[in-house]
Amino acid sequence: MRFFHLLGDDSKVAFTALAPGEDVVRIYSQGCGPMHNTYKQDEFPAERFRPSKFLNYPVIYNFAWNGLREYAMTTNYDRQHNSLGYFYLYNNDTKVGEQIKPLDSDCCYASPAFSYDGSYLTFGFVNSGSLATSGMQLYAVPYSDLDSGKKFDPIPLPANLLSSSESQPQPVIFIP
Repeated sequence: MRFFHLLGDDSKVAFTALAPGEDVVRIYSQGCGPMHNTYKQDEFPAERFRPSKFLNYPVIYNFAWNGLREYAMTTNYDRQHNSLGYFYLYNNDTKVGEQIKPLDSDCCYASPAFSYDGSYLTFGFVNSGSLATSGMQLYAVPYSDLDSGKKFDPIPLPANLLSSSESQPQPVIFIP
């Protein structure tokens, strides 16, 4: 298990786990009592959808959960740039996963994180054409606008804060 998210009332847990031959996010509900009284509610991507190049390198680098039904995750670009990948959203109610391109590019996204109320999603981005020469930019985007085609500006940061394309930010955002 690499990433772990627990709902505030301890009723649901989501984590990445290695399944036979691939990395998956598993969602469990917890009944009354100790953690061993859980049952699996869902697992993705598994058979739900197939991320780009996932069969070649089945790794989920990062995932975020808004505590309800929406998940965001980044998956494998290549083995050399293991913190960067393709960006996907998954809805646990509809059981649909889809690749998104909020910056009109397939790659390379990193470290998605929801705001406390789920209204914003932060993520890192490095253009795949300049992986060796540019640093990462960090974005905070209204969740409802992610796949709208709108142009988003990066968060202004000190010049050297995310100077490497291999930066692995862990953004936390609070919108009052």
